[in-house]
Amino acid sequence: MMAEQKKQRINDLMKQAAEANSQSLIEKQKRADEEKDLIRGIIDHQRNKDAKEYEAQMEAQRVKEEKEREIQRLRELQEKAADR
Repeated sequence: MMAEQKKQRINDLMKQAAEANSQSLIEKQKRADEEKDLIRGIIDHQRNKDAKEYEAQMEAQRVKEEKEREIQRLRELQEKAADR
């Protein structure tokens, strides 16, 4: 009877160890997934920030070129008026 109880106790301990190990692996995978999600979020945020900065630079360049064209147009008008 004692040997049977000892055997049962060993089986119970092995089951508990297996369950604890399984739970540990699940938690480890969960942490890894959360870290990947966090990194993905950071990358997406940076990509969006870069896109907005690029759009702002392009808009600033467009405005600058538009002002330069207007200045050139006014100079040409001034030259025509001076030629008269």
